[in-house]
Amino acid sequence: MVLLNVLRKTGFSDAAVALFASYFSKREQRTKNGEALSDPEEPKLGTPQGTSLSPTLFKLFINSLLSATEMYPAAFADDTTFMWPIRPQNHQEDINRLNYELKKVYKWFETHRIRINIDKTKYMIFSPWQKNITFPIALYLNNTPLQRVYTHDCLGITYDPTLTFKKHIENVLNTQSKVHRCVSCQAEKRRGTPRHYIYFLQSTFSKLHHIWNYYFWFVKQ
Repeated sequence: MVLLNVLRKTGFSDAAVALFASYFSKREQRTKNGEALSDPEEPKLGTPQGTSLSPTLFKLFINSLLSATEMYPAAFADDTTFMWPIRPQNHQEDINRLNYELKKVYKWFETHRIRINIDKTKYMIFSPWQKNITFPIALYLNNTPLQRVYTHDCLGITYDPTLTFKKHIENVLNTQSKVHRCVSCQAEKRRGTPRHYIYFLQSTFSKLHHIWNYYFWFVKQ
């Protein structure tokens, strides 16, 4: 089992790995479609759903992807974004290195028996608004060209190529405008209170505050 190899490389003892091997073995699952019920099969991959161990095991599993490449990761659960600098004066060298790192990532998916959806794998270029990218950038995953996008949602923030966050601010204002109208309507019916209003606004901006702090810390590094 691939996960057992990950646990060994992580530093789990032979006894601990054997315990997990026993935990995963002799399990059966069936699929029901209407009144039809499939024969029981023993799963060869994955962890039992609904168990408290599964999220922790997934973190250990996905962390091996983050250490398989020299690209800078930003990961949350199964959503992973990689970043790589491209210097204008050495752009071709950096692009070649980035494609090499993408090959390493694809190899990791193959080795760990995970199917990657290349159609949903995109790339985005960040640059100062004063400077235009004049050289071509072509990125590939398993010899398939990747599509360039001009907005990207990552951990609750919508990014744009020049990091003005205009699209993200628009999205936040639209969301809060809807919340404001909803709460105001309830308040008129005497069902809402200032406490509800503060709850909706504070939950959004508190989340964004932590994400922005992490982003600007990363940029400084």
